[in-house]
Amino acid sequence: MSVIKMINCSNDAFSCEIKGALAVIRLKHRAFDLVSDLDLKEKLFELLSRIERAPDLKALMVINSSEYAGYSAYIDFLTNISEDNSDKKVNRL
Repeated sequence: MSVIKMINCSNDAFSCEIKGALAVIRLKHRAFDLVSDLDLKEKLFELLSRIERAPDLKALMVINSSEYAGYSAYIDFLTNISEDNSDKKVNRL
């Protein structure tokens, strides 16, 4: 499989397509999950590694798609991760 075919991809968090010598990553509605979902994060880092190794690509652009939830979702995300979880027991090593 060619490197370019391996770079063109899409999932719930992002998509990537090649336009000439440019790789374009579009963040989608699950983009905030990249912070907490290890599988999605791994997929993104694998994609970035493939882009880095592609000799014909000269630039990378990361943009928000029309699916990107925007500011209100960002506030919801921050609220969700900063909620008081003191009543939950967490065992630490």
